[in-house]
Amino acid sequence: MIELTDQQQRMMTEESPPRAVNPRTQERFVLIPEAVYEQLRQLVAPLNRGWDGDDDLIPAHTSG
Repeated sequence: MIELTDQQQRMMTEESPPRAVNPRTQERFVLIPEAVYEQLRQLVAPLNRGWDGDDDLIPAHTSG
């Protein structure tokens, strides 16, 4: 887990939902509270059939 600096905590209140960017890859993220994430995860769990695991969105590899 990453702990936010004081400056980052202040920035979290400026934009809703807060967004972050990885400067190395330019990959962008939307930060949501853990409780919201858990609600969304439960909501999409029934749709998760055929995926490699509960915590990732990478399709299971099939051979053939």
